Amino acid sequence: VRRQLPIRQQSVVQAINTVNAAWGIHPLFFFSGGVFYWDEKPEQSKIYTFEYGVNIIALNRAGGVWELETVSAPFVKHSHKINLIHPRVNGTFEVSKVVSTTNDSGFIRTYIYF
Repeated sequence: VRRQLPIRQQSVVQAINTVNAAWGIHPLFFFSGGVFYWDEKPEQSKIYTFEYGVNIIALNRAGGVWELETVSAPFVKHSHKINLIHPRVNGTFEVSKVVSTTNDSGFIRTYIYF
């Protein structure tokens, strides 16, 4: 039986970290598409391929993380797997972050981090 913990005046993230520390667990948790995931990953029906010269605008590595810039890719979510074909790196990778934005020219860009 797990002990009960007071979580008054804590944010959701603080409460989760309190539970994780008290129970000695460290599950992955995140929000994606308005859904909270705790020790689970969103369903994925297809692994999308990003290929050099086809749908990759830029690929950079900074701070130990790859950043892939592509056109709008709303179907790629946190923890999804993507397939990458590029002279610098090839293989299947798990997504750690996705950011969609509109650039100064009005084009939608998706930045996928892995």
